[in-house]
Amino acid sequence: MKRILMALDEVLGTDCARAHQRSTNLDTLLVAVAKLLMLHRVALIVIDEKQEQNFGESAYALEFVLFYLSLMNLGMSVVLIGNPLAYQRLGMFSQVMRRFSVGGIHRLRPATERDKWWNRDLVPGVAQFDVVDSWNISLERRGQLGMTLAGGNPGLYVALQVEVQRAALRRCRGGV
Repeated sequence: MKRILMALDEVLGTDCARAHQRSTNLDTLLVAVAKLLMLHRVALIVIDEKQEQNFGESAYALEFVLFYLSLMNLGMSVVLIGNPLAYQRLGMFSQVMRRFSVGGIHRLRPATERDKWWNRDLVPGVAQFDVVDSWNISLERRGQLGMTLAGGNPGLYVALQVEVQRAALRRCRGGV
């Protein structure tokens, strides 16, 4: 809750976090945060880094779920991001699952060789930002190597391409 207050302070230039820094009562903080979010007409709150240890197994998990539901009842959208194991207990509550899955439950998974979007969309899209003028291997082969080396993770593929280009530019003699 205090991190939400700190984020509001950063965006709005307020000192809400300082005003509540001594609050140790979770219920008081939940009410204060909900009021401030509504006061400033926050339409979407993204809760990131949910892990099994800090949410799924937490004694306060139910209180946070009820808090998120109250925000949704007030018209605010809530997006929960993190390790899927953190949300296993939510499956036991049908209303909670219905409310949290209005926009869909999305499970991100690595690409495989069967996923056409990798070579059709991702690899050529990333190649548009190449700083290396010419390559000794085809774009298709770069996509295959990227699939293997990045394990089908688009974020790792982009990082891999950046590092490959850095290495190529360092080794280049006489310009690119």
